[in-house]
Amino acid sequence: MLTMKLRDDNFAKWAFQFLSVSRGYKLFGHFNGTTVCPSKYVVSAEARVTKEITVAFMDWESIDMALLSLLLATVTAEAMEY
Repeated sequence: MLTMKLRDDNFAKWAFQFLSVSRGYKLFGHFNGTTVCPSKYVVSAEARVTKEITVAFMDWESIDMALLSLLLATVTAEAMEY
């Protein structure tokens, strides 16, 4: 889907392609903060905060890590340093 890697001379083209893909799959919220990370732990009326991790958090984290991998795959080694 993403045919170019980010270099110091192609940001506008790379950004257009990256934004198009992430918005097309309704995933851009992870980058701009509109998709808020859900509570990590289950909260119960009796025990309050538990040690049990919520499914919503696990799903959100899985998507977040997949997007990080995608982002890292689309930058050059030089750009990754930043």
